Amino acid sequence: MNGGKRLEAIVIAPPRFGLDSLAIALTSHPTLTPFSDDLVMAKSDLLILVIEADRGLSQDEISLFNHLRESQIPSIILVTSLITADPKTNEQDRWDFDDIVMLVNRTLEKGIAPYLVLHDDAGLPIGLYDLLEGSVINYSAGSSAREEADLELRELVKDFQEELDEENFVPSDFTSGLRVVTIPYIPERRIGIAETEHFLTMLRQAQP
Repeated sequence: MNGGKRLEAIVIAPPRFGLDSLAIALTSHPTLTPFSDDLVMAKSDLLILVIEADRGLSQDEISLFNHLRESQIPSIILVTSLITADPKTNEQDRWDFDDIVMLVNRTLEKGIAPYLVLHDDAGLPIGLYDLLEGSVINYSAGSSAREEADLELRELVKDFQEELDEENFVPSDFTSGLRVVTIPYIPERRIGIAETEHFLTMLRQAQP
């Protein structure tokens, strides 16, 4: 598969959720049956599960994801709705990405979370800390800017860094379907789009 080819993805996501910004051909099958999923799996390159942080996971989603993962298809979990508006108070609710990662590890399977969400003084997401590269991806200006992390931040993320290092993660863990990758996805702030595309490109390059 060359770098420009669109990927065929099985997407488990809420009906209103779109991934138009990603270069994949979406094959959404939230109601797969034992009679149809073998055919779908045979022509699919990856599995994408979208988790809304304010809603969590249903038992049907858990069962379907675990069933599809039995074939060891390369898989990405996108965590969205980390910022939601409360229609009653007109205020924004904020959800912790790390809590959702723990939910994933507990209810699905232990995966790799290569990014941490960074927040401003008001608690709103403004960027990511890249644990694989040890650097900051700053989105505060609306576009991404790669920056060196200062010593204070490195100390704050030390436990997360050590945990990831212990996993000895390599790209083939993802492209072979051995490990699931979990990524924060906040498209209204551009956060997570390029990072997801990075792993999709990795998958394209690994395939013939």
